[in-house]
Amino acid sequence: MSAALSRTLTAQASDADVTRKLGKLEVAAQLSVIPLYSGDATVGGYAGTGLRLSLNRFWGGDSRGAFVEAANTNTPGDEVQRKPRLDVAALSIGWRAAPQGLVATEGTLGASRIRYVVPESQPCLPSDFCIGEGGSNFRDAAVNTVVAGLGVVLGPARKAGLRFDGRVHWPVQPPSGARDEKKPRVELAGGLRLRF
Repeated sequence: MSAALSRTLTAQASDADVTRKLGKLEVAAQLSVIPLYSGDATVGGYAGTGLRLSLNRFWGGDSRGAFVEAANTNTPGDEVQRKPRLDVAALSIGWRAAPQGLVATEGTLGASRIRYVVPESQPCLPSDFCIGEGGSNFRDAAVNTVVAGLGVVLGPARKAGLRFDGRVHWPVQPPSGARDEKKPRVELAGGLRLRF
C-alpha cells in the first residue's frame, strides 16, 4: 500500500515538475489555409495556402494562462487564377485553459493587417480570341481587421506538441474602392509548437 502511494506521489510530482519547467515563450510553425473564392459557374474556387509563424509570450511557466501572440502568415499568389499573394501580420492576446488530459483549448482576440498583392496578368482582349469569364475581383490593398480565434493544443504540459486553430479576420473601415478585400477572411492552421 505504501509503495503504491509512493509511486503515485512520485508520478504527480514528476508531472508538476514538467509543468513548472515550461518556459514563457512558445513558437509555432503551421500550415495555414485562407479561402479566397468559392467559385462560380465558369471558375473554380481557390484558397491561399502558406506558412504561419507565431511567437507567444506567456505570463507564467504553467501549461495554461494568459499570453500575447505575434504572428505572420504568407501565402503565394497565382497569375493564372488571379489569386493574390497574402501577407497577414497579427497581434493578439489570448488565454489557454487548463488541460483536460492531453488537450487544452485556447482563445485569442486582437488586430491584424492583411496585405493583398495581385499578380500582374495579361488583359483579356477579344482580338486575342479571349472570352472574359467570372472570377474573383481583388486589387492591391492593405486592410486592417479585428481577428478572433479558437484552437486546441495537444500535449500542452509538454515542451513540444501540436496546435490547431481557426480564426476570422473582420475588416475595419476597408479602403475606398475595396472589392473582394473587404470580405471577412477565415484562416485555418495546424502544425508544430515548441515551448522554451
